[in-house]
Amino acid sequence: MNFRSGEKILHGEGRVEVSWLPSPAIRFHVTLVSRSGHDLLDDDAAIEMLDLWPGVFVDVHPESTAIISMEDRIPVSGCVSDWNHGVETPIASAIAHVINFRFFKGDVIKNDLAAYCGRAELLSSNWRVDLDEVQAKDLKKQLKETRGHAITHVARITRTHGGDFKLSEVSDLLDSLSKYFSFAQGQRCGVSLVAGLDNKNSPVSHIWQMPCVDGYRDVRNWFSDLVDNNLADCFPGFIRRFDDEVWQQSISDVIFWYLTATSSAISIENGIVLAHIAFETLGWTLLVEDLKTLSPSGYEKLNASDKLRLLLSHSTVPLHVPDELASLKTFVKAENCQDATDTLALLRNAYVHPSPNSRKRLKRANANTQYQAWVLSMYYLELILLHLFEFDGKFSSRLVDGGWKGGELRCVPWAIPLRPNGNTPTTPDTES
Repeated sequence: MNFRSGEKILHGEGRVEVSWLPSPAIRFHVTLVSRSGHDLLDDDAAIEMLDLWPGVFVDVHPESTAIISMEDRIPVSGCVSDWNHGVETPIASAIAHVINFRFFKGDVIKNDLAAYCGRAELLSSNWRVDLDEVQAKDLKKQLKETRGHAITHVARITRTHGGDFKLSEVSDLLDSLSKYFSFAQGQRCGVSLVAGLDNKNSPVSHIWQMPCVDGYRDVRNWFSDLVDNNLADCFPGFIRRFDDEVWQQSISDVIFWYLTATSSAISIENGIVLAHIAFETLGWTLLVEDLKTLSPSGYEKLNASDKLRLLLSHSTVPLHVPDELASLKTFVKAENCQDATDTLALLRNAYVHPSPNSRKRLKRANANTQYQAWVLSMYYLELILLHLFEFDGKFSSRLVDGGWKGGELRCVPWAIPLRPNGNTPTTPDTES
């Protein structure tokens, strides 16, 4: 390697690696040939990997800003910045590595050693993404035990109808995949090292990036690893919204708030407040910017419960408090609330505006009631997003607590056929 710092270039040998501890990063380690005296290093430096790409410098951030040549050779380490190379070169496909995504039931993958169900085919109007689970012994067990990090899946990206493309053309797709996988995982995961391959499957271009990724854990959310093609069925609607200029920023923001609200590090109160921020963002984008059924001033005049009520009604989500949330249902009756939207808005206002009356309400809402309000908020947020993504399959309902695995699967409310009298049938597989 050559190590460049300002106008100085020092020579040495080293390596670049993906490092999981203490947090995921792309790191460099180089042992420089010592020179007498004291060298000052710029915060922003670069390395040239002579064996791979002579003449190409990769931006790095050294951990130390100075080295004193006390020995013949001196080590320097640090992190590699987000970096790309050859992204305008035509390629036939791209390979992306996915960190900490959940293991799911998918299509069959066969190799020389085994066959297993671990592939999802994600399709949009322009792109095809074949997502394959990495087969490594005890990988899932180790990740769960350590809450660590690993490459869990590999995605091959091609054009839907064939043809070459450039790696620079998939930058938006890579961002959307990180958002989508995080929404399905219920915590932050993401796309890391990406390589563009020519027709002979040789790498000719590269994108190095390391997204913010949470330590692996099983998270209860809408996605079920027991449903065939669950991931593939939801993706086309998601990517249509994400590619829409009206929706892209809102979807990105709402998924961030959703992930934060479901984090184990956040309180129930903060989770409910964040859910309401997401509700207001979705309501504004849908009713004011997209459908234009309300003017900006008309939307602003509505109170929080009416905004949520309109959003849920448009999403075909029932407004009453489900029977499974008995403690919250008792609280609704005691406070004379009209429906679940009134209840959630009441609690949100009590957290945000701690007046004497609000404090009294919170005293009447015990810990279980507030927890069930959080469950309902997350349940509503997931259903609203699934409706926006035109998902018509089965999802894992947060309302079902306990029982055998798979017993929590339900049809989304808008996919349930009506009886001749116009009422929605109630069965173990539906949400009423």
